Amino acid sequence: HRMVHRDIKPSNLMVTPWPIPPGKKSTLKILDMGLARDLDDDDHGLTQPGELLGTPDYIAPEQADDPRAVDIRTDLYSLGISFFVVLTG
Repeated sequence: HRMVHRDIKPSNLMVTPWPIPPGKKSTLKILDMGLARDLDDDDHGLTQPGELLGTPDYIAPEQADDPRAVDIRTDLYSLGISFFVVLTG
């Protein structure tokens, strides 16, 4: 959908329905779209130079450098960290 969330972390992920009934498939929902931005749109107003957006434990290094220059790879990085935290506790 050409969007980047910029704040993927375990507390922003929800599995539905919970608990999973036998024979049903669950769905992963991404919550809190407050920092999300459209990649086709210029980022006016929300992100200023020198600001850090997102949760520091889960952001990609390039997002810490310049949050306006991120793409979907930063969300994949954050998702990988989130999976690691969920699986290892």
